[in-house]
Amino acid sequence: GRRPLALAEERTRLLLEAVAESGARLGFVSSFSTLGRRGGLAGLQGELFRRLHPYFEVKRRMEEMVVTAARGGLPAAIVNPTTCLGPWDGKPHGRSIVGQLLRGEVLAVAEHRINVIDVRDVAAGLLAAVAAERYAEPIPLAGHNLLVGELVDWICELAGVPAPRWRPPAATTVVPSYLAEGLLALVGARSPSPALVPILLCEQDWRPVGRAQRQLGAAPRSLSATLLDTVEWHRRLEHGRPERPPAVYGWS
Repeated sequence: GRRPLALAEERTRLLLEAVAESGARLGFVSSFSTLGRRGGLAGLQGELFRRLHPYFEVKRRMEEMVVTAARGGLPAAIVNPTTCLGPWDGKPHGRSIVGQLLRGEVLAVAEHRINVIDVRDVAAGLLAAVAAERYAEPIPLAGHNLLVGELVDWICELAGVPAPRWRPPAATTVVPSYLAEGLLALVGARSPSPALVPILLCEQDWRPVGRAQRQLGAAPRSLSATLLDTVEWHRRLEHGRPERPPAVYGWS
């Protein structure tokens, strides 16, 4: 939309009002992009990205509104996961990297350091934060550190498909993607490679599993288990046999 920040603020306000009126508790999944910013060249790069794309201000403002409401008494727990992988991926057909790899649609991958967490571990951590009443305290959730190329090779090996070999540094793909998206927007078309993807990738880095995450008992499962389940999910999806996600900690 043309007013992404205003729309995000309005939707968040309505959500918080609904939670308060119903007497419910809120589990809010924020973004790793709202965590502390890095210094040096990486910090300057991050500042540039925040000027280029509204995503970062939208995420910051939404989290800020939830924190403010929680400090005012609203029971709201907040988690900040890194890159999520796992089964039950609801992204559109052309937006899931695992599905695209399995279909041989990826010609190149942008190389960068990345942290990957199973979406089921994010759900478990969030529910544990709600149960423990860890309100108004954004909790980082991290998983496994590796390179994008290593992750892609692992997925392709498990799936038995060839891995893309062209792997330019992520930073070199931001400007071409941004320009292409802008030019296509002028003619009313959507870019097949949104600029936000390499921008968010460049904002990623290796992260440790923090104390707050360990206190919640949300230690990440093995990455091999995550990737096996993710590949199997996409295989089932391709054949029209998706499954419902299980209950987590008795919640469905």
